[in-house]
Amino acid sequence: MSERYWIGKVRKARQEEELSTMFRVADVRELWPQFPGPFLSKHRVGNPGGETELFVRVAPGLYRLVTVTDGPLLSRRRNEQGG
Repeated sequence: MSERYWIGKVRKARQEEELSTMFRVADVRELWPQFPGPFLSKHRVGNPGGETELFVRVAPGLYRLVTVTDGPLLSRRRNEQGG
């Protein structure tokens, strides 16, 4: 399943309060057991692969969705990476 599919599912779950503001892979897998484990880390702000930045890692293994107020954080990361 695609990146768009999973981010849509996570956003909807947050909107409907099925997921808390901060969540772990295990929390997402409670809703969808087939959720790909590395997805949150792979798409975190500052990921080394240059993947789409969809999540902020707030602690090891704990994430939250990127919000509009994260704009400065994303811009700073891109500048540091030369992008």
